[in-house]
Amino acid sequence: MTTYEFQFSVHGDNRRYLVSPVYAEDGNLKQLSIVQDAPSDKPGQVIHIDLDPAVFKQTAMPGPEVLSRIAIGQARQDKLFGDASYQEGLLLNFAIEPWEGDLTLVVG
Repeated sequence: MTTYEFQFSVHGDNRRYLVSPVYAEDGNLKQLSIVQDAPSDKPGQVIHIDLDPAVFKQTAMPGPEVLSRIAIGQARQDKLFGDASYQEGLLLNFAIEPWEGDLTLVVG
């Protein structure tokens, strides 16, 4: 699985997040998952952004880094970073400018 790490400022604190593409059993990309890397004694934020298969063709998809940057850009634009989790009802909007911050591939 491809996972990227990034830092995002929330309420004045830098928080570490991980973003990963999530694939269906048939191998098609179904969503991007953004998860806060929180201490074990605290719940971390989870943001799931789905892809609408009726709108986007799998073969025309950009790579996982570009998709991850679009998902982060959408979460930032929609002010989703914070304490609440969003696990249903969000669709990836390809019109959003990709986030341009530091994104590091997590190996291992």
